[in-house]
Amino acid sequence: MTFTEERIEKYCDVLLWALKTARKGPCRKNEIIMIRYELPALRLAEALQARLLDAGMNPVLRVGLTPRMEKQFFVKANQK
Repeated sequence: MTFTEERIEKYCDVLLWALKTARKGPCRKNEIIMIRYELPALRLAEALQARLLDAGMNPVLRVGLTPRMEKQFFVKANQK
């Protein structure tokens, strides 16, 4: 499923509203914000990063592991 840029911006609005609502205090400039996302949400993560940078915050983006990577971790990880 692909979304228009307008729809992505609306999702950004919702995510930014949720960030402000969930916090006890206001978001401040230079604050570090972690964004975790999966590959299908790459365009949304890019748009959200831009909005946070525009607001003076420092977003740190982390993509989730693929199913193959997760399986390899649990199968091959050292169990000692």
